[in-house]
Amino acid sequence: MGCDIHLYVEKRVAKGNWVPVDKWIPDKDSEEKGGLMVPYDKCYYFDRNYNLFAILADVRNGRGFAGTDTGEGFNPISVARGLPSDVSTKIQREFYHWGNDAHSVSFHTVKDLLEYDWTQVSNLRGVVSAVEYYGWKRWNRDHGEGPEGYCADVGGTKVLFLSPNEMDRQIQDLEKRDLDKTGERCVNFREMEKIIGEKMPHCYCRIEWKQPYYKTCRSFWSDTIPRLLRLGKPEDVRIVFWFDN
Repeated sequence: MGCDIHLYVEKRVAKGNWVPVDKWIPDKDSEEKGGLMVPYDKCYYFDRNYNLFAILADVRNGRGFAGTDTGEGFNPISVARGLPSDVSTKIQREFYHWGNDAHSVSFHTVKDLLEYDWTQVSNLRGVVSAVEYYGWKRWNRDHGEGPEGYCADVGGTKVLFLSPNEMDRQIQDLEKRDLDKTGERCVNFREMEKIIGEKMPHCYCRIEWKQPYYKTCRSFWSDTIPRLLRLGKPEDVRIVFWFDN
């Protein structure tokens, strides 16, 4: 079962009160009179990134669904701190609306986020398909990057797990078949991806890689943080969030 984040933004005004920043609109599906909502795609952050969840509140930290191992985990900014005592009414009502489905509620000021050491390094683990492994090895592995896509585990009667060495060998055999008489490749990267997908459709590999924290949640740093910085002083802007499974 997947886990999602519900993240809202507040800023502190002159009298010290915290007011919501998100664009709240009437919730047509709410059974509650006057119910409001923030469209999911209009939130300051709505991606499903378990690495970020672990950093923000120790959620899914080194564990996937059903306890699968996804690496050594992350040192969280803090464990879940609960709802702020002075949280704005709109966010408070939204949190209580989720009832028991909401868990690990917490908050951080932008100052908290900026003072955290995002250069820490974590050892990550995951399962990739043969196509994903090929792309990772060719473009990302030697540059300290993780694969484009991976999961905690995969199952099925046709699934065949290969060691990294065996995956390398089988892919190299496919590449050798596509050399011309001069020893040059006849196909480009995308064409080889297609060949691997056709010849090794059920092959998977468990891999490990190291990455600094900031690289594991790039969109939060490239998109969300800059937007938050434009709202005011780092100590006067905060995110309030919780999760649901």
